[in-house]
Amino acid sequence: MDIVATLYRHKHVDVAGCAGLRGGVVGRVGTFASAIGRHRTRLVARYVVAMRAPPHFPAPALVSIGPRERPRPVKTSVRERRSLHVVVVTYNSIAVASRCIERLLESRGIDEMRITIVDNASDDGGAEALAEIFPDVEVIANDLNLGFAAAVNQAFTNTTSRWLAIVNPDVEVRPETIAACVAHLEKHSAVGYCGVPAVHTDGKVNDRSFFMRPTLWSEITLSLAAHRIAPASRLLNPEQYIAYRPSKAPLDVDVIAGCFTVLDRGLFQHLRGFDECHFLCGEDFDLGARAVEAGAAPAVVPVHPILHQSEASFGTRAYARVAYLRGRAEYQRRWWPARRVAVAGAIRAFAVLARLVTLWILRSARIDEFTTIWACREQWGAPGRRP
Repeated sequence: MDIVATLYRHKHVDVAGCAGLRGGVVGRVGTFASAIGRHRTRLVARYVVAMRAPPHFPAPALVSIGPRERPRPVKTSVRERRSLHVVVVTYNSIAVASRCIERLLESRGIDEMRITIVDNASDDGGAEALAEIFPDVEVIANDLNLGFAAAVNQAFTNTTSRWLAIVNPDVEVRPETIAACVAHLEKHSAVGYCGVPAVHTDGKVNDRSFFMRPTLWSEITLSLAAHRIAPASRLLNPEQYIAYRPSKAPLDVDVIAGCFTVLDRGLFQHLRGFDECHFLCGEDFDLGARAVEAGAAPAVVPVHPILHQSEASFGTRAYARVAYLRGRAEYQRRWWPARRVAVAGAIRAFAVLARLVTLWILRSARIDEFTTIWACREQWGAPGRRP
């Protein structure tokens, strides 16, 4: 629209007065339009440059893919190489140890297995016989009986295997048992160590494969044999009830028995192995308590049960019972306050004495067994809390 005509229409100035203004204004408008054009050209140029290479995101590299070429997925390893170190501690147990080693050698799913037999000064020639039968198995023959805990630590002193396994000589594993445990630990790194269910030779449940943490109430129920009334009862069998409740899912427990245990080497070394104050029995309770304290979560892997002949490696039932009671007493002295330890010791003494008197009245053949147990009461008593 003509700017002079506009000014006239609004009667700001007349046409004659605007004759000179028209030329000046038109000139200035032309100059302004030219400036806008130049500025627009610069803006367009900057926009084109910005679109070609954004300042915050580098321009993607173009890759030419032929008509038959397709992107290929990167190949990754399914799992790391499984290296396992197994230790079997023997003492006059050649009768069952050879079968144990045979079943271990049948294990599947382990890339590298090292088996070490530690013989604690057996007098049945077991160390020599096992070395001859299994030439590829490492055999350590001790001159003295160091005890179970010390022998295990001895075998694992310089181990480099990723996983560790402790197997009693009276245990027979299935071919897939150890691999299932290792797979569970690989998938659940926070677990730390695990075990499996067990049965006796007659197929009955072996309730000494894993436990809940011992308490004063569990000491009472076990000493008075109340757990035999209802084995699956959490009230009457608070330590071992979980063994009588089959599950298809992993079970969280407090203690994995030393008869069969698969561990992460890092956890075992962090805990500095077993407490060698435990000669035989009780070291598994102590390890479980320290493992849980360190943040581990022991578990039972739901696989086919292993065969465990509980007293085959003890010699006599009396010695097995003494070792069991002594292990419990040692654990209690380490973890319980002195007053509770004294009460637990009194309960054990009363239970053994009451059984001895009952067997004497009934003229039972087991009276010799409990006479021996009572004679060894200084070993499983409770003199005080261990420092």
